Formats: sequence, structure tokens, C-alpha cells
Amino acid sequence: MTKTPHCMLVGEGALTFARKIGFPVVQDSETLISDRSRSVYLERKHEQKKDDDRNYKKHATNDENVSSKKENALVETHDTVGVVAMDTNGHIAVSCSTGGTSHKMSGRVGDSALVGSGSFANHWGGAVCTGHGESIMKVVLSREVVRCIETGDTPQDACLKSLSKMTDLVGEKGGAGVISMDKFGKVGVAFNTRQMSWASLIDGNMKYGIDPGEELDQLI
Repeated sequence: MTKTPHCMLVGEGALTFARKIGFPVVQDSETLISDRSRSVYLERKHEQKKDDDRNYKKHATNDENVSSKKENALVETHDTVGVVAMDTNGHIAVSCSTGGTSHKMSGRVGDSALVGSGSFANHWGGAVCTGHGESIMKVVLSREVVRCIETGDTPQDACLKSLSKMTDLVGEKGGAGVISMDKFGKVGVAFNTRQMSWASLIDGNMKYGIDPGEELDQLI
């Protein structure tokens, strides 16, 4: 984007610009789909069709079943990778990538691509999120975490407070996790899903975990 006056390009315009500047473009998007992912997609598509047929007949949605499937989907989804980093000059940067959400409508844009939702950084701190994109976008979660840091919260408290705010606003469907770091190098990690893999590295000391409340140490 440094070669444009804009902050974001999407769709055909983005593709045209990428080709114009010689950016590598995948010719056949089908090559990005693994055999396992294709199998899981077809299985879920079949199950979704059966659910849709039942719901049309009942003229109502079983919220309990939808909630349960959403929770299971979050547990099975492990493809979001987020990083918050600070260099020796105190500059903070964030990065976020994701495989997206299955069974989405064509044209759907998730939180990872939106500054302030999937990731955000300024001179106070940085944060990166993963989880139910629509819930994250509704509260601009990563920006909310950094806003809490700006007003005096530690990164850990900021993560917990922001997740709690999201749950209050969107309900239990808002499964998400967030990592953060402030300008002093303090780290925060919080999530309201069953598990979230995370790790931090400061001055050769690595901390990591996956289950709620888990924090393991290892010298590098």
C-alpha cells in the first residue's frame, strides 16, 4: 500500500493493482485448498443443508444447536496467526493473517483485514485478535484493547476487560482471543474459547500456553 495513496484495496481492483506492480498472483485458487480442508468443507456443507431443511420446515432456528456448532467450529479453527512485536527503538508493529470463515457469503470481509478489529498498534501498544470475526468487528476489539492500555490498564487487564465488553454487547456467541503488548514490553493474553495457542519472548525468556490459565516458561 506504500505505492498507493490509500489504506486498503479489495476485490477486482486489488487484483488488478497487484498484477500491475508485478505482485505474485495465484492463478488457480483451488490449489490453496488441501484435501483435508475440502473433505471437511463438503461434510459441513452437507450437514448445513440438512440443518437448513429442518429449519425451513420448522420456520425457526434452534439457537442451542447453532450455538453449539459455533463453539465447536471455533475449537476446530486454528489458522489465525497474529504477532505483536517491539524493536529496540520501542516501535510497535502488529501482523495478522487468517484462513477465513467457512460457509461465508461471497464478498464477506472478516476482522483480520480491518485495522482496529483484527489488529491495531500505536506508540502506546499493540493488539491482535482471533475468533468470531463479526463479534470482533462490532466492538473494534484490538483498538479497544489498546484504548484500555492508553487509559492506564496493564495489557493483561486490557485484554480481559475488552473481551468482557464484547461478551456483554454481542453475547456468548462472541468467542475470541487477544494478545497485546504495551510500550514497556509488558504482555497480555486472554481468550474466552476452550483453548488458544500463544507464546511470548522477552530477553530470551519464552512463555507459552494453550489452556485457560496455563503459563509455561522456557529459556531460549
